[in-house]
Amino acid sequence: MQKDHIHLCIRISQRENYQKFIRSLTGILARLWGKGVWQLLPYSRLVNWGKDFQNVLNYIEMNEAEIQGFREYKKRVK
Repeated sequence: MQKDHIHLCIRISQRENYQKFIRSLTGILARLWGKGVWQLLPYSRLVNWGKDFQNVLNYIEMNEAEIQGFREYKKRVK
């Protein structure tokens, strides 16, 4: 896990379920980690099955390898 963000790749069938999930998750983590832990709203995007999904998984794996020191960190341009 990174020091300033979390990656999740989850499958949720309805937008309403996502909203309930993210509210619950952020509330639980805020109670565990302390008040003021969240400075920004969550970023999310829809991922298509196939190549798009695999690219997201590869990105998460690469990011984790950078944090663990197995790969050199490369700054991303937004």
